[in-house]
Amino acid sequence: MAISVAPLTTAVMNAVEQSYAGAACGTDNAVSRIAGLLAVAVFGALLSGVFQRTLTRRMNSLDLAPAVRVHIEAQRFKQAAAETADADGRKAIAEAFVAGYRTVLWVAAGLAFASSVSAAILIRTEPRSEHR
Repeated sequence: MAISVAPLTTAVMNAVEQSYAGAACGTDNAVSRIAGLLAVAVFGALLSGVFQRTLTRRMNSLDLAPAVRVHIEAQRFKQAAAETADADGRKAIAEAFVAGYRTVLWVAAGLAFASSVSAAILIRTEPRSEHR
């Protein structure tokens, strides 16, 4: 997100007349902050959901002792920080977290690509005239 703020602000500020610069700057800041907040919330929920599904699937495919399964189930909320002495359990936890993280990264990459395509289509390249 940090590498997109400066170009986005420049595009917004170049798109408005000088008399609207203050309102454009305020709107740009508000939208950027809301987008950052939503990104953290949505990506966190996505990672958690994929982690939970993958961990359930992995634990069902493993022959874990009931005590190990209960111990891991009690720590699900910790996600990758869940601890167990069982090697298969640790591997299932790690694989579930990597699956969640990979999903978040693919979604973020897809959104970045969609953003660049929309910018290429929507941003005008000809200079804006100052007089209307």
